[in-house]
Amino acid sequence: MSTKKIVVYGTSWCPDCTRAKYFLDSHNVTYDYIDIDRDEKASDRVIEVNQGKRRVPTLFIDEKPLSNPSFDEMKKALDL
Repeated sequence: MSTKKIVVYGTSWCPDCTRAKYFLDSHNVTYDYIDIDRDEKASDRVIEVNQGKRRVPTLFIDEKPLSNPSFDEMKKALDL
């Protein structure tokens, strides 16, 4: 289990967001989830770190952004 602080920014309609949450849940990783369709400041943050694109899911792992990561990229970032 990871002890890193994880925040997932996503939307309810995004299949990649569902996939990322499934991966985290299946590895018992604790995370906060923020729907950027409901939080304008969160949407602005996603746009800022993705060079003007509203790209989801965007994960912050110990404040380091990771945009639409693969399972392998998440495993590496989380030391799994």
